[in-house]
Amino acid sequence: MSADSFLREAVGGLPSPEFEPHATPLSKPLSEAKVAVVTTAGLKHRGDVELWQPGDDSYTVIPADARDLQLSHFSPNFDRSGIAADLNVVYPIDRLHEMAEAGIEALNALSREMKGEDYLAVGWERDRVDILRAMEGEEFFQTIRSGLVTGLYNQKEVWPIFGYEGSSFEHGGYIDRGFDDISWIG
Repeated sequence: MSADSFLREAVGGLPSPEFEPHATPLSKPLSEAKVAVVTTAGLKHRGDVELWQPGDDSYTVIPADARDLQLSHFSPNFDRSGIAADLNVVYPIDRLHEMAEAGIEALNALSREMKGEDYLAVGWERDRVDILRAMEGEEFFQTIRSGLVTGLYNQKEVWPIFGYEGSSFEHGGYIDRGFDDISWIG
């Protein structure tokens, strides 16, 4: 039996916490909102490290400019070389900033090509939609779209606005619950 199989068998029946998903409606305009990067790496500021204890479900707020981070998980068997070489392995804040900068620049470049001005200066919604449609296959667009879709479907309060009735799994699926009755999906 492999070590992995042995461990899975040994700990597979242990209880694990169950978390209820819940949405938090935006309390400010989206333009003022921030992005949260969630990591299970147990990062703490250097010198502020306490050993993790079973049952500890606390979290640490890490400022975006923090780079003095280390793991709170101590084990001689845990390989930290990847984290030592690049903190973004467990806290991809630099990659997030790079993606945002490159994506916004690509959006503006496409907007200048199509409409002669940066995206935010384009006045007509139809023109802005045309620009977005032209870049919808790009990784930046798909990443932003994915986050927005997940955000919408995690906020029960807005479901009636776009016709989502909630999970259908427990009701036998979507086939008999109107999966095709939302007229604005094209």
